[in-house]
Formats: sequence, C-alpha cells, structure tokens
Amino acid sequence: MSDKFPTVDADGHLEEVHINWKKRVSEKYRAMAPEERLASDSHLRMTLEGKPWPKPTGFGLGVGGPYRRSHPRREGMKDPKARLIDMDSEGIDIAVLFGGGIGGSIPALEDAAFATELARAGRRCCHSKMFQPRWRNSGAPQPS
Repeated sequence: MSDKFPTVDADGHLEEVHINWKKRVSEKYRAMAPEERLASDSHLRMTLEGKPWPKPTGFGLGVGGPYRRSHPRREGMKDPKARLIDMDSEGIDIAVLFGGGIGGSIPALEDAAFATELARAGRRCCHSKMFQPRWRNSGAPQPS
C-alpha cells in the first residue's frame, strides 16, 4: 500500500449463483428464489420468480443460456480468502463490493415484496461468514 493513499476498488462484484437462496428467504418466497435449473437444451439456466432469468422480453431483458459469452470468474468472487489474494496481487487495499447477476437484478423483479426479501437475504448473506469483512490496516475509517 502507498504511504499516501490507499488503493480502492469501487466496483467489485460477488458471485451469487452458488448460494442456496431457498434457505435464505422466508418460506413464502422459496418458490421464487433464484436457482439454477437444467433447461431443455441441457444447459443450466437461472430462474428467478419461477421464470427463466434474465428475461427474454420486457423490463429486465437480457441474454442468457448458451448465447451468452462466459464472463471470466475468479474464486475471489465467492471465497473471501481468495478475494484477499486477488486484492493483494492487484495492489488493492479496500474493495467496495456489489452483488452480481442476482443482486443486480433486484430492481427488475416484478414482485416488490419478493425483491425486498431477496435484497435482505443478500445483505444477511454478505454479513455472514461467507463474505465476512477482513479489515486491513489501511488508514481508512473502519466500522465499529
């Protein structure tokens, strides 16, 4: 780290597809929770609100399945120890993290109450041991 300024990654993302969302939302919303299902073309396809996601039409439109180019994934997107290794290799002192495809989809959900439930579940997940913050001696203000 520089003696003058910490290096901040202000656009880090978490990978969320490995999370069992059904056990993180209340029973009322379990059928709508994100999950990967095998599609008719034998590819895994994300479902959200019980429908294929990203949606093929309308608000939340996206391209998924075999038509999508694979985005490079790193273990640090879901493993906090691997994230610290990635951060160290890139000289990053502080990371501001956002949800990936699922977290970024919350504004496009049709059911507002479910969207709220999913956002709260995501927040609880990030504060669990899965993504427990590891504060460094960066000179930056630290949470109490």
